[in-house]
Amino acid sequence: MELINTLGIDWRILLWQAAVFLVLLGVLRKFAYGPILAALTARREKIAVGLADAEAAAQAKAEAERTRQEIVAAAQKEAGRIIADAAAASEAQRAESLLRTRAEVERLLREGDQRLAQERAAMMAGAEAELGGVVKTSLEKVLGRLVTEKDHERLLADALAAAKKGGL
Repeated sequence: MELINTLGIDWRILLWQAAVFLVLLGVLRKFAYGPILAALTARREKIAVGLADAEAAAQAKAEAERTRQEIVAAAQKEAGRIIADAAAASEAQRAESLLRTRAEVERLLREGDQRLAQERAAMMAGAEAELGGVVKTSLEKVLGRLVTEKDHERLLADALAAAKKGGL
């Protein structure tokens, strides 16, 4: 105690100062320190929730991007399938059209060959009749007599055979 008196410290003032300090400490703890700690804790929790939400949003974004890529890939695959189907259908239609065209050309060629054969036969019949008359008239003039029907048929057959050999 002597040291306290030597330093000029009054123990009553010291006790009052200690009591005021403790009261001030209690008041500050209750009205300042407690709310500040509560605010800091609330802020810390809010930041943790924000970080968790940001992480969840990042995962949702990644999932959405993955889903978008899958949808785009499926759409591209479907588009490729549709294009391939259209190309196959087009090729089938082209082949069918080609077959129809070939069949029509072959039909027209057959009809042309038939007409040609008919016209040739008609021309040959006309030529035979005309040739027969010309031969008969020529022979009558050359021989100076009337050619009998039997002579006429034999001479006509010979002339036709010669004309056919000649490629007429």
